[in-house]
Amino acid sequence: QSIVRSWRCRGELSERKEAHEAQIRKTSNAAITVQTVVRRRACQRKYSHTKKQMEEIELRRRAISATSIQSIVRSWRCRGELSQRKEARAEAIKLCKMTTAATSIQSL
Repeated sequence: QSIVRSWRCRGELSERKEAHEAQIRKTSNAAITVQTVVRRRACQRKYSHTKKQMEEIELRRRAISATSIQSIVRSWRCRGELSQRKEARAEAIKLCKMTTAATSIQSL
């Protein structure tokens, strides 16, 4: 009888150990799943934040490029206007000299 009881106890103990180990595996798997979800969400947030920063940097870069292009175009226009004014003044001075010379000749 004691041998039979011993075998039964050993069998029950073995079953309880297996059940306990199964419960531990189940709990561990659940913890791993939760950790995976938390890490995935953290990575998604970090990716979204980084992506937003890169978009802001790209927007600033484009704005700076547009401003640079606009300033170059304004510079070209100003140079053209200054060149035209310079030519007009040169013509006016030439005309004044010619008029002064003509007046001097006529007064002789």
